[in-house]
Amino acid sequence: MKQLYFILFLNFFGNTISAQEKFEIFFDFNASIPNQVSLSYFEKWMQNNKNVEILELHGHCDSVDTQKYNLILSQRRINEVLRILTENEIQMHESLKMVPFGKNFKQSKIQAENRKVVVFYSNSISENENSSVANLSLSNRKPILFDDPLIPLREKITRVKKGDRIRLEGINFHFNTFRVVKESEPILDELVEVMNENPNLKIEIQGHMCCNENTKELQLSIQRSRFIYRYLNLKGIDKKRISYKGFGTSKPIFTIPEKNEEERAKNRRVEIEIMEN
Repeated sequence: MKQLYFILFLNFFGNTISAQEKFEIFFDFNASIPNQVSLSYFEKWMQNNKNVEILELHGHCDSVDTQKYNLILSQRRINEVLRILTENEIQMHESLKMVPFGKNFKQSKIQAENRKVVVFYSNSISENENSSVANLSLSNRKPILFDDPLIPLREKITRVKKGDRIRLEGINFHFNTFRVVKESEPILDELVEVMNENPNLKIEIQGHMCCNENTKELQLSIQRSRFIYRYLNLKGIDKKRISYKGFGTSKPIFTIPEKNEEERAKNRRVEIEIMEN
Protein backbone atom coordinates (compact mmCIF):
# COMPACT_ATOMS: atom_id res chain seq x y z
CA MET A 1 0.00 0.00 0.00
CA LYS A 2 1.33 3.42 -0.98
CA GLN A 3 2.71 5.39 1.95
CA LEU A 4 0.57 8.40 2.77
CA TYR A 5 2.75 11.27 3.92
CA PHE A 6 0.25 13.60 5.42
CA ILE A 7 -3.36 14.39 6.10
CA LEU A 8 -4.54 17.63 7.58
CA PHE A 9 -8.16 17.48 8.57
CA LEU A 10 -10.16 20.51 9.74
CA ASN A 11 -13.72 19.95 10.96
CA PHE A 12 -16.17 22.58 12.24
CA PHE A 13 -18.82 21.66 14.85
CA GLY A 14 -20.62 25.00 15.01
CA ASN A 15 -20.58 28.68 14.15
CA THR A 16 -20.23 30.32 17.57
CA ILE A 17 -16.97 31.41 19.15
CA SER A 18 -17.31 28.59 21.67
CA ALA A 19 -17.45 26.03 18.86
CA GLN A 20 -14.84 23.32 19.11
CA GLU A 21 -12.69 22.69 16.07
CA LYS A 22 -10.02 20.11 15.39
CA PHE A 23 -6.79 19.75 13.48
CA GLU A 24 -4.97 16.46 12.85
CA ILE A 25 -1.21 15.91 12.73
CA PHE A 26 0.16 12.70 11.22
CA PHE A 27 3.20 10.51 11.89
CA ASP A 28 5.18 7.88 10.02
CA PHE A 29 5.17 4.29 11.28
CA ASN A 30 6.47 3.93 14.86
CA ALA A 31 7.56 7.59 14.95
CA SER A 32 6.86 10.10 17.72
CA ILE A 33 7.79 13.14 15.61
CA PRO A 34 5.33 14.37 12.93
CA ASN A 35 6.36 13.49 9.39
CA GLN A 36 8.02 16.31 7.50
CA VAL A 37 5.12 17.28 5.24
CA SER A 38 2.60 17.19 8.07
CA LEU A 39 4.97 19.22 10.25
CA SER A 40 5.22 21.85 7.52
CA TYR A 41 1.44 22.24 7.42
CA PHE A 42 1.29 22.22 11.21
CA GLU A 43 3.72 25.16 11.29
CA LYS A 44 1.62 27.08 8.77
CA TRP A 45 -1.50 26.34 10.81
CA MET A 46 0.13 27.76 13.95
CA GLN A 47 1.22 30.89 12.09
CA ASN A 48 -2.38 31.48 11.00
CA ASN A 49 -3.99 30.56 14.33
CA LYS A 50 -2.10 32.49 16.98
CA ASN A 51 -5.30 33.31 18.89
CA VAL A 52 -6.64 29.79 19.40
CA GLU A 53 -6.83 28.00 22.74
CA ILE A 54 -5.94 24.30 22.86
CA LEU A 55 -8.58 22.25 24.71
CA GLU A 56 -7.56 18.60 24.21
CA LEU A 57 -4.85 16.46 22.60
CA HIS A 58 -5.77 12.91 21.56
CA GLY A 59 -3.04 10.45 20.55
CA HIS A 60 -3.59 7.51 18.19
CA CYS A 61 -1.63 4.68 16.56
CA ASP A 62 -2.19 2.14 13.81
CA SER A 63 -3.19 -1.46 14.55
CA VAL A 64 0.38 -2.82 14.63
CA ASP A 65 1.84 -3.95 18.01
CA THR A 66 0.12 -4.24 21.40
CA GLN A 67 -2.32 -1.80 22.95
CA LYS A 68 0.14 -1.21 25.82
CA TYR A 69 2.97 -0.27 23.48
CA ASN A 70 0.70 1.91 21.38
CA LEU A 71 -0.58 3.78 24.43
CA ILE A 72 3.01 4.71 25.27
CA LEU A 73 3.70 5.76 21.66
CA SER A 74 0.47 7.77 21.57
CA GLN A 75 1.50 9.64 24.71
CA ARG A 76 4.94 10.37 23.21
CA ARG A 77 3.21 11.80 20.13
CA ILE A 78 1.01 13.96 22.34
CA ASN A 79 4.05 15.19 24.26
CA GLU A 80 5.83 16.15 21.05
CA VAL A 81 2.82 18.07 19.72
CA LEU A 82 2.45 19.82 23.08
CA ARG A 83 6.14 20.80 22.97
CA ILE A 84 5.75 22.29 19.48
CA LEU A 85 2.61 24.20 20.46
CA THR A 86 4.25 25.56 23.59
CA GLU A 87 7.39 26.67 21.73
CA ASN A 88 5.16 28.54 19.29
CA GLU A 89 3.35 30.26 22.18
CA ILE A 90 -0.03 28.75 21.40
CA GLN A 91 -2.32 29.17 24.41
CA MET A 92 -3.37 26.11 26.42
CA HIS A 93 -6.65 25.83 28.28
CA GLU A 94 -6.19 25.68 32.05
CA SER A 95 -7.88 22.26 32.03
CA LEU A 96 -6.05 20.89 29.01
CA LYS A 97 -6.84 17.19 28.50
CA MET A 98 -4.32 14.76 27.03
CA VAL A 99 -5.80 11.39 26.08
CA PRO A 100 -3.76 8.55 24.52
CA PHE A 101 -6.00 6.04 22.75
CA GLY A 102 -3.30 3.76 21.38
CA LYS A 103 -5.11 1.67 18.80
CA ASN A 104 -8.33 1.47 20.81
CA PHE A 105 -10.52 3.63 18.55
CA LYS A 106 -12.41 3.29 15.27
CA GLN A 107 -9.57 2.58 12.87
CA SER A 108 -9.45 3.65 9.24
CA LYS A 109 -8.71 0.94 6.69
CA ILE A 110 -5.76 3.11 5.62
CA GLN A 111 -3.18 2.63 8.35
CA ALA A 112 -1.45 5.97 7.73
CA GLU A 113 -4.69 7.75 8.69
CA ASN A 114 -4.54 6.19 12.17
CA ARG A 115 -1.08 7.46 13.16
CA LYS A 116 -2.05 10.88 14.43
CA VAL A 117 -2.62 13.41 17.17
CA VAL A 118 -5.93 15.25 17.09
CA VAL A 119 -5.75 18.82 18.40
CA PHE A 120 -9.09 20.13 19.68
CA TYR A 121 -9.22 23.89 20.05
CA SER A 122 -11.49 26.92 20.24
CA ASN A 123 -11.10 29.99 18.08
CA SER A 124 -11.09 33.35 19.82
CA ILE A 125 -11.98 35.32 16.67
CA SER A 126 -15.40 36.88 17.08
CA GLU A 127 -18.33 35.50 15.13
CA ASN A 128 -18.74 38.72 13.10
CA GLU A 129 -15.05 38.81 12.18
CA ASN A 130 -15.12 35.14 11.27
CA SER A 131 -18.19 35.63 9.02
CA SER A 132 -16.62 38.62 7.29
CA VAL A 133 -13.41 36.74 6.56
CA ALA A 134 -15.33 33.68 5.33
CA ASN A 135 -17.58 35.73 3.04
CA LEU A 136 -14.62 37.63 1.61
CA SER A 137 -12.73 34.41 1.01
CA LEU A 138 -15.66 32.74 -0.76
CA SER A 139 -16.35 35.77 -2.96
CA ASN A 140 -12.77 35.78 -4.29
CA ARG A 141 -12.34 32.02 -4.50
CA LYS A 142 -11.93 30.14 -7.79
CA PRO A 143 -12.79 26.43 -8.16
CA ILE A 144 -9.88 24.11 -7.36
CA LEU A 145 -8.81 20.77 -8.83
CA PHE A 146 -7.44 18.41 -6.16
CA ASP A 147 -5.24 15.93 -8.00
CA ASP A 148 -2.39 15.29 -5.53
CA PRO A 149 -2.14 11.47 -5.15
CA LEU A 150 -0.57 11.81 -1.69
CA ILE A 151 -3.69 13.41 -0.21
CA PRO A 152 -6.37 10.80 0.58
CA LEU A 153 -9.95 11.29 -0.55
CA ARG A 154 -11.29 11.98 2.96
CA GLU A 155 -8.85 14.86 3.38
CA LYS A 156 -9.74 16.33 0.01
CA ILE A 157 -13.46 16.21 0.85
CA THR A 158 -12.88 18.26 4.03
CA ARG A 159 -11.28 21.03 1.98
CA VAL A 160 -13.59 21.32 -1.03
CA LYS A 161 -16.27 23.87 -1.82
CA LYS A 162 -19.04 23.86 -4.40
CA GLY A 163 -17.51 23.82 -7.88
CA ASP A 164 -14.23 22.18 -6.84
CA ARG A 165 -13.16 18.94 -8.50
CA ILE A 166 -11.31 15.90 -7.17
CA ARG A 167 -9.45 13.42 -9.32
CA LEU A 168 -10.18 9.82 -8.28
CA GLU A 169 -6.72 8.29 -8.19
CA GLY A 170 -6.29 4.69 -9.32
CA ILE A 171 -9.55 4.26 -11.24
CA ASN A 172 -8.71 2.02 -14.21
CA PHE A 173 -10.95 0.29 -16.73
CA HIS A 174 -10.61 -2.87 -18.81
CA PHE A 175 -9.28 -1.91 -22.24
CA ASN A 176 -11.86 -0.17 -24.40
CA THR A 177 -14.70 -1.01 -21.98
CA PHE A 178 -16.61 0.79 -19.24
CA ARG A 179 -15.94 -1.87 -16.55
CA VAL A 180 -13.44 -0.99 -13.84
CA VAL A 181 -10.71 -3.47 -13.01
CA LYS A 182 -11.17 -5.25 -9.69
CA GLU A 183 -8.18 -3.43 -8.16
CA SER A 184 -10.12 -0.15 -8.51
CA GLU A 185 -13.13 -1.28 -6.48
CA PRO A 186 -11.62 -0.35 -3.05
CA ILE A 187 -11.29 3.24 -4.31
CA LEU A 188 -14.96 3.29 -5.27
CA ASP A 189 -15.85 1.74 -1.90
CA GLU A 190 -13.92 4.53 -0.18
CA LEU A 191 -15.97 7.04 -2.18
CA VAL A 192 -19.13 5.27 -0.94
CA GLU A 193 -17.89 5.58 2.66
CA VAL A 194 -17.12 9.27 2.18
CA MET A 195 -20.59 9.86 0.73
CA ASN A 196 -22.14 8.10 3.72
CA GLU A 197 -20.03 10.14 6.15
CA ASN A 198 -21.07 13.40 4.43
CA PRO A 199 -24.85 13.17 3.89
CA ASN A 200 -25.09 16.68 2.42
CA LEU A 201 -22.50 15.95 -0.24
CA LYS A 202 -23.72 15.85 -3.85
CA ILE A 203 -21.36 15.10 -6.72
CA GLU A 204 -21.18 14.83 -10.49
CA ILE A 205 -18.98 12.02 -11.82
CA GLN A 206 -17.01 13.19 -14.85
CA GLY A 207 -15.28 10.86 -17.29
CA HIS A 208 -12.37 11.91 -19.52
CA MET A 209 -10.44 10.08 -22.24
CA CYS A 210 -7.06 10.29 -23.90
CA CYS A 211 -5.63 9.89 -27.36
CA ASN A 212 -8.67 10.54 -29.57
CA GLU A 213 -8.51 13.81 -31.52
CA ASN A 214 -12.24 13.63 -32.23
CA THR A 215 -13.56 15.69 -29.30
CA LYS A 216 -17.16 14.82 -30.22
CA GLU A 217 -16.62 11.14 -29.39
CA LEU A 218 -18.09 11.03 -25.88
CA GLN A 219 -19.73 7.61 -25.63
CA LEU A 220 -17.03 5.64 -23.79
CA SER A 221 -16.44 8.41 -21.24
CA ILE A 222 -20.19 8.63 -20.63
CA GLN A 223 -20.41 4.85 -20.15
CA ARG A 224 -17.51 4.88 -17.71
CA SER A 225 -18.89 7.69 -15.58
CA ARG A 226 -22.31 6.01 -15.67
CA PHE A 227 -20.75 2.74 -14.45
CA ILE A 228 -19.41 4.54 -11.38
CA TYR A 229 -22.78 6.25 -10.89
CA ARG A 230 -24.52 2.86 -10.90
CA TYR A 231 -21.87 1.37 -8.61
CA LEU A 232 -22.52 4.06 -6.00
CA ASN A 233 -26.27 3.68 -6.33
CA LEU A 234 -26.08 -0.11 -5.89
CA LYS A 235 -24.07 0.52 -2.72
CA GLY A 236 -26.92 2.61 -1.31
CA ILE A 237 -26.12 6.17 -2.41
CA ASP A 238 -29.33 8.03 -3.32
CA LYS A 239 -29.59 8.95 -7.02
CA LYS A 240 -30.52 12.49 -5.98
CA ARG A 241 -26.97 12.94 -4.68
CA ILE A 242 -25.10 11.74 -7.77
CA SER A 243 -25.06 12.52 -11.48
CA TYR A 244 -22.64 11.73 -14.30
CA LYS A 245 -21.23 13.24 -17.47
CA GLY A 246 -18.70 12.22 -20.12
CA PHE A 247 -16.39 14.75 -21.75
CA GLY A 248 -14.43 12.45 -24.06
CA THR A 249 -11.24 14.30 -24.96
CA SER A 250 -12.82 17.76 -25.00
CA LYS A 251 -11.12 18.82 -21.73
CA PRO A 252 -7.61 17.39 -21.82
CA ILE A 253 -4.95 18.33 -19.29
CA PHE A 254 -2.32 17.84 -22.00
CA THR A 255 -2.77 18.63 -25.69
CA ILE A 256 -3.82 15.69 -27.88
CA PRO A 257 -2.01 13.81 -29.32
CA GLU A 258 -0.09 13.42 -26.12
CA LYS A 259 3.71 13.20 -26.11
CA ASN A 260 4.06 10.17 -23.83
CA GLU A 261 2.24 7.67 -21.60
CA GLU A 262 2.41 9.97 -18.60
CA GLU A 263 0.41 12.62 -20.45
CA ARG A 264 -2.04 10.01 -21.75
CA ALA A 265 -2.57 8.73 -18.20
CA LYS A 266 -3.25 12.26 -16.94
CA ASN A 267 -5.86 12.82 -19.64
CA ARG A 268 -7.45 9.40 -19.08
CA ARG A 269 -9.09 10.18 -15.76
CA VAL A 270 -12.23 10.27 -13.62
CA GLU A 271 -13.06 13.36 -11.58
CA ILE A 272 -15.91 14.27 -9.27
CA GLU A 273 -17.23 17.82 -9.13
CA ILE A 274 -18.76 19.06 -5.89
CA MET A 275 -22.31 20.13 -6.61
CA GLU A 276 -23.33 20.67 -2.98
CA ASN A 277 -21.74 20.07 0.42
